Amino acid sequence: MYRILIVDDEALVRRGIKRSINWNELDIEMVAEAENGVEALEQVLENVPDIILLDICMPKMDGLEFASIVKQKYPQIRIVIITGFDDFEYARSALRAGVDDYILKPITREMVEAVVKTQIEKIAEERSKRVPAKPDEGKAAAAVLNAVLRREKRAGQEQELSAFLDYAQIKDQNIYFVIMKDYLSRCEIWADAADDHLAEFAILNIAGELLRDTRTGFAFETYKSELAMVVSCAARHSLEEMLMDIYHNILDFIEIPVDFGVSGKGTLADLPTLAEQAREALECTFVLSKQNIIHYGDLKEHRSGDFHYPEQTERELLTVMYSSDAEKSNALIEEFFSQLRQVTPDVTRCKSMLLRLLLSISNTMESMSSRLHPEGEHRDASFDPVKVLEQFETLEQAEEWVKKLYQETLSYVASMKSRSGQLFLKITQYIEKNYGDSDLNLKKCSEDLFLSSGYISMILKKESGKTFVDYLNEFRIERAAELLEEPESKVYEVATRVGFTHQTYFSSVFKKLIGISPKQFKEQK
Repeated sequence: MYRILIVDDEALVRRGIKRSINWNELDIEMVAEAENGVEALEQVLENVPDIILLDICMPKMDGLEFASIVKQKYPQIRIVIITGFDDFEYARSALRAGVDDYILKPITREMVEAVVKTQIEKIAEERSKRVPAKPDEGKAAAAVLNAVLRREKRAGQEQELSAFLDYAQIKDQNIYFVIMKDYLSRCEIWADAADDHLAEFAILNIAGELLRDTRTGFAFETYKSELAMVVSCAARHSLEEMLMDIYHNILDFIEIPVDFGVSGKGTLADLPTLAEQAREALECTFVLSKQNIIHYGDLKEHRSGDFHYPEQTERELLTVMYSSDAEKSNALIEEFFSQLRQVTPDVTRCKSMLLRLLLSISNTMESMSSRLHPEGEHRDASFDPVKVLEQFETLEQAEEWVKKLYQETLSYVASMKSRSGQLFLKITQYIEKNYGDSDLNLKKCSEDLFLSSGYISMILKKESGKTFVDYLNEFRIERAAELLEEPESKVYEVATRVGFTHQTYFSSVFKKLIGISPKQFKEQK
């Protein structure tokens, strides 16, 4: 059967198209529907339809942009745009960009049926020219390679490897094993994805098609859930050109950056050793994060002989935490991390030294909190160094995190050096803790902190330039904006959570501070 995807932001239109035509008679399966371009792109990656009926005007990603992305990766998909008379010139430009046909609104059953039949005829003609692939060849090839990676000895293994070489159309020489590392968290378009499987499928699909087209290799998932490739290239520069082509295609189509860990050369029999080399190379992306391709053979060039932990720099860095010298603290942080990079590519050693620094900073902050609050009312400055270390994908991320921590800590220390600063911090901490209480006001704050209302107002005005109500409302709206970015959040629930009893007043304050209404803010996310 042919597969069709309907993309329109109006549910009524989608429902009308689905129900007005007997799709079974046309031998068509309705695989999915979507209300915007981002959602539709996910459906294309998962279902790869034959035909897409596409509204040209949609939120998040318009039809022309969506069609351009799809056609770049799947030129065989037939795209029919649905447009109004006012957008007709726009539709003409879409046709020039590769869209296959259009339907002018208001649409009828006869119009949809006619254009779909035309596209089916063209698809059938194209299919008749293609040689069909044998079912499950890709799975069988992956199973053969995983058996070798596991060092399994099986009857007929040599014949299986020979069949794999025929399938991949490569020779058993100059074989490289490549492992890809994706940075899914950096890609906004995948932020709402239910899981990572769809993205990983897309990465392997893109890499596999490029390798198949150039007859240079095969992409598959290893038994260790790695995104891997077996590539046959005689020259290193040819291999790097292929990998950069894969990199740019993945980035252009699904916006996910990837790194490559590359083994030395060998044969298919050497795959277990080559895989270990590729893994070691890929680990070094933690330190060599500015390189997309890391070769195992190059690592020795980065190795240093004798290297000691930079204790002197650490001592100066911990001492400057008590000062207000942000420029000096940044310079010391940069110096420390510069020295840390000298242990490349010993990633384990590098992370061990980074953990040592985080432990020292954590202990110093705890001690500093005790000194600044002798009465025992400590600032919560603690963090778990082990958990913090686990969140870093690169050494650059670790450096930025330490800089941000120091910036916040220096500001905190400066504020605590004056009495008004201490009281300001006490007041703001109280507001931050109780902002969700709809009964919170200046009088309640005064009673709970044993400070006069006038004194609280004076401290807030001096330190922030704001009244109590202004400070409270700004803090509430900041938290509301964060909550509204969550996909399942509702405006009226958020208003209640941040302490507003009336949604109208909440909307008024939100628009005054943010510039748009809560509903508009949520729709933009």
